[in-house]
Amino acid sequence: MKLRILLAVIIYITAIAGGVWTYVHGICPAVTPPVFTLVYIAAWTLLELWVQLAWKKNKLLYQTMAILAGISGAWLIAMMTIVCGQIQTQGMLHLLIPGVFAGWLLTMYTIRVFLSCQWKSMGKLVSDMDKVSRGEYAITPYHSGAHKKIPDNEFGALWTALDRMCTSLRIQKYRRDRETAYLYQYVPRNFEQLFEKERMQDIEVGETVQITATLGILAVIDRKVLLTGELQKKYVRYANQLMEVLFSQRESDRAIFLQNGSNLENVKVVFQGQCALAAVRYGIGCMEALAAQTGDEYDTTPFILLHTAQFSCGLAGGSRQVYPYVTSLEMETLNQYIDKLKAGGARIVVTESTWQQAGEQLQGRFIGYVPSGDGQTDFRLYEILDACPQSQKAAKLRNKEKFARALQLYYDNDLYLARSTFADILEECPADGIARWYVFACEERFNREDSWQEGHALFG
Repeated sequence: MKLRILLAVIIYITAIAGGVWTYVHGICPAVTPPVFTLVYIAAWTLLELWVQLAWKKNKLLYQTMAILAGISGAWLIAMMTIVCGQIQTQGMLHLLIPGVFAGWLLTMYTIRVFLSCQWKSMGKLVSDMDKVSRGEYAITPYHSGAHKKIPDNEFGALWTALDRMCTSLRIQKYRRDRETAYLYQYVPRNFEQLFEKERMQDIEVGETVQITATLGILAVIDRKVLLTGELQKKYVRYANQLMEVLFSQRESDRAIFLQNGSNLENVKVVFQGQCALAAVRYGIGCMEALAAQTGDEYDTTPFILLHTAQFSCGLAGGSRQVYPYVTSLEMETLNQYIDKLKAGGARIVVTESTWQQAGEQLQGRFIGYVPSGDGQTDFRLYEILDACPQSQKAAKLRNKEKFARALQLYYDNDLYLARSTFADILEECPADGIARWYVFACEERFNREDSWQEGHALFG
């Protein structure tokens, strides 16, 4: 810009000097210095305006043409001043000026066409580089479509280098995506959603949050059964099959799976928010699918315990390795009763907090309570009968009111009637392991004089 201003000043001074020179020497008496200078300045001003408009196009072709037009136009005006001073015939002057101006325009147009042909590949190069900057590395080959071959100039060299760079970036992206996919197999899927973050990498080590969720502990394998005899060889294969069942259920997209401890027997499943009903339905689907694979061949029964509460979740570990976790003291207490509930023939057991959210749309029964770790509160437990085999479900539904009455008798220490009622239930449904436990509990308490001092907790 400074160069163009300096050039304009020089041209203006030349115009004034040229006007004075032609007048003093009498070369063109009809043209006075002021008129000559005004015409000269007007021509240059119009040329400068055209240059300014072309420059604002922000394209290399227009800017190049603006500079060429400015320099050649200034030179043309200066030469016309000298030539006009040498021509004495007015008619020749009238023919010369339009002819020279037309020749100048033709020359400018010819240069523009030439540069457009030479730089036609610039548009594709800019378009491809814009795609690369946006992360799109699969650019169209240069020789496709209207482009037949790579130009043998600097633009061709740039596009060839760009093509090589895109090929290298695609290879790196493919490798990175494979590594990321492989690593994410070791990361709980959707775990970052508990922190309201987009990526697992955005969670800092040591970061913890409190969430409202329904947490389930799935007991999918009975180690004592599987690690005996020939089943020991099938242990891992069987574990993999059961995990695939867990991940393929209808509500699994809303769930977050975590390993519960260092074994393959138990899996934690988390449903964030008010999703108790979805968690129970997921458990029912799991029980139906798992029972089809476990009952006959492996002689083991799957089980799930669900509890809705506030949980702590976060990442624990150091710079080399981290461990995601979701836990609470309440769930640690309930975890102690999983084996006993499973042995009692239950498929799905939920706490009262889960039952209050989902119980209206489910068929279940109250089976008792277990104390918390501090002994100050109790967890009321409900068995979901929809997950039981049809014969057991029907028998337990018929005896639902009788079971509730027997349980109340047990709480009232009317142990003789309570035992008799539980025994009737067990006779009709021998698979009701919960009723069987209450039968033995009634007998034991009945034979002890101080049993009234103890509580009535399930498995107490």
